[in-house]
Amino acid sequence: MNKGALMHSPSSFPARPFSRLRPFLVTVLVLSAALPLQGTYEERAQQLLANLASVDVPSPGGTGKLPYGLAIGHLALTDGESEAARAYLAGSGYGGEIFFNSLQQVRALYMARDHLTGDQLEAIRSQATSSSNNWNNSGTENHRKMTWSSGYLLAQFFPDAEWRYGNETLDSPTLMSRLKERLADVGRNEFQAGYSEFLSPNYEIYHVASMINLLDYAEDPEVRALAEANLLQHLSLMALGSFEEVVLPPWSRYAGVQNRDATGASIQLLTWLFWGHGNVPASRDFDSTIPISFFAVTDWRPPEILDLIAQREVDYPYTARMQQPHFGWNTERYSMRTTYQDERFAISSGVYRFLPNAFQLDDSQFAIAWDGGAQIRQIHAYHPYWRQMVDNLGDWLRPTSPFMQTGHHENSAIMLFDIPAEDPWAGRGQWSGEREGPMVPLAQLRFPSHMNYTAGADDWFFVTDGPVYIGIKVLKEGWTRDRRALSGYNVIKSEGTDGERWQTGFIYEVGTEAEFGTPEAFQAAVEANPVSVDWETMTVSYSDSEGDELIFQYSPFVDGSINEWIPDFQVNGEAIRYDENWPVLESPWTSLEDNLFLLKLGDNETLVADWSDDLPTIETVEGSLEPPVIAEPPADSTAEAGGSVTLSVEASGTEPLSFQWYRDGDPIEGATEATLTLNGVSSADAGLYTVEIRNSYGTASSESVTLTVEEEQPPEPDTWAGYPIDENGYVNTEGFLGWIYPDGDFVLVFLLDKWIYLPESFVSEVGAWSYVP
Repeated sequence: MNKGALMHSPSSFPARPFSRLRPFLVTVLVLSAALPLQGTYEERAQQLLANLASVDVPSPGGTGKLPYGLAIGHLALTDGESEAARAYLAGSGYGGEIFFNSLQQVRALYMARDHLTGDQLEAIRSQATSSSNNWNNSGTENHRKMTWSSGYLLAQFFPDAEWRYGNETLDSPTLMSRLKERLADVGRNEFQAGYSEFLSPNYEIYHVASMINLLDYAEDPEVRALAEANLLQHLSLMALGSFEEVVLPPWSRYAGVQNRDATGASIQLLTWLFWGHGNVPASRDFDSTIPISFFAVTDWRPPEILDLIAQREVDYPYTARMQQPHFGWNTERYSMRTTYQDERFAISSGVYRFLPNAFQLDDSQFAIAWDGGAQIRQIHAYHPYWRQMVDNLGDWLRPTSPFMQTGHHENSAIMLFDIPAEDPWAGRGQWSGEREGPMVPLAQLRFPSHMNYTAGADDWFFVTDGPVYIGIKVLKEGWTRDRRALSGYNVIKSEGTDGERWQTGFIYEVGTEAEFGTPEAFQAAVEANPVSVDWETMTVSYSDSEGDELIFQYSPFVDGSINEWIPDFQVNGEAIRYDENWPVLESPWTSLEDNLFLLKLGDNETLVADWSDDLPTIETVEGSLEPPVIAEPPADSTAEAGGSVTLSVEASGTEPLSFQWYRDGDPIEGATEATLTLNGVSSADAGLYTVEIRNSYGTASSESVTLTVEEEQPPEPDTWAGYPIDENGYVNTEGFLGWIYPDGDFVLVFLLDKWIYLPESFVSEVGAWSYVP
């Protein structure tokens, strides 16, 4: 592997990364406030900064999440000289919000550093070193990153200060060393297993803002490298996990609606700024407490391939797989995600683990999004497990439910609900008070009210939006459709009886005009597809219009342990294995597994971020780093019992390749070579065999092949009157026939009282008889 330079490795922090925007800002201020400004990244950044700079910076002071964003906008416009911004920076402190406001104060501090007076610098130093500020503060993942990155950069700025760290007081070099170690730990953990605030529409922006501060201002190249590696992971997830302005679930920590104007989730401002998603008007009042301004002033840009993916300038369709662990920086997975993107639509779902004692009430599990001009273009579904929903089921807040599971393959999905009569975890876990009250026997989905609706046969119904067609089948009789518009949505319900267990579900299939022509042709095709439901086993099978057979079996939660929540899902007889082999990130352009991140920059160039050690290395490698490709798959085989059989596969791809063979979906211990040889086979070895090939750049799985074992059949015994003769010529005395009397060519069996002709001679013996050829 050729060693290359870090993508961003200045010898010291940049002087003013926002300076190149200044010549354009005055122009932006006079643009029509009613029209959206899309254009390039730079033009959107100018719009954002001009918007912030058009509002006066307030007087210093206040509490809560302070409006440092306005100060940053003014500093950008004035090259750091804004007197009002500097006064605000020196006089406001953190107002009790060290998490959010230290992050923004650090950005403003470095932007204004050449123009701060001695008194202003001393005021900022006094705020930062106050004993009320603990720079080992934890909180959730975004809190830790914000606090630790800010503490590191403040200590770098004030190298002779002393700081509170837990119960200790540390000098600046020691604090920087401690926080560098902590930041490296969290970044390496995310490379290994993902992170729990996965694409959080609320908090993703704080993750990346912390890293952009470090990347722009840290003097230590190792700290800049860990920041850039973290940014590459997060921006890859955003590019692959977005469709237009919709950041696709599963995600965590959000309960609102994402619309075209990006007035809901803060993550939408990031995807708008980076890739032009949405239709943000120039008159938008940007929330000054959100550090979107950081990205308008930084020189860092994601690699171009991420721009192409996010802007949908790559080959379609494609599937991306991702995962996230449970909060606490452990590697135990609790969401395994599949996102399928077509040119016109995307469908995304997760196999989602519920942990009864966890902070898990704002996580979404499923969505369909599509292309078009309407404000809202998403379908969501859920069961209202969190109790404030009982009074207002129309709010659609707190969507996480442990009684909803989905199997998803490309453009089709099966979703099942098994809602008990009583909450088995009542009173347990964080936010348990929001689950007080009876269980709600209700599964529901919502679709935008502007869509055309058609009721079909057998509880199918169809909604269309231009060239995108969606079929939805409700699996339980008694469902109702709520015609009222709910914040721009209509609602489909499948509702049971209070106090009784309710089993129900939905089937989804998405098609397009390019495939089917008219909505009527799509409806006719979908209604003809076979559906089978077994409520005893909670199993549903569906053969979709592409000819794929999906079989999904619900797996009930018991206590949340990892072996009790993974459903059985098969596509065309192949088991989808939601196990330890599920990738942290996998797509046609990216992979992240075993702490090795790969991003294909082009046909002959790959960016490699290797975090297998304590700190990452980032390099650009020439040559094509290829995932495994199966050149010669295994074939069906037949073996005789007791014999041997060999199954083999030929695969190409960047070495080293690793192999794992499976029988009936279960890994075979020790079967880790390209060839699998079984000796002394028996009927227990018969079944369906697959092999999975992996390298650092991806995974390939073979189709199932059948091994048939033919048992050795014992030779047909010689018989006389239907009774066997043993190898010595004696009748089996367990079936004693009686005394036999020979008479020439005839014998008489006494108990049968019957003469039988045989052309041989028989010799009588006591208790048996013998056959003499």
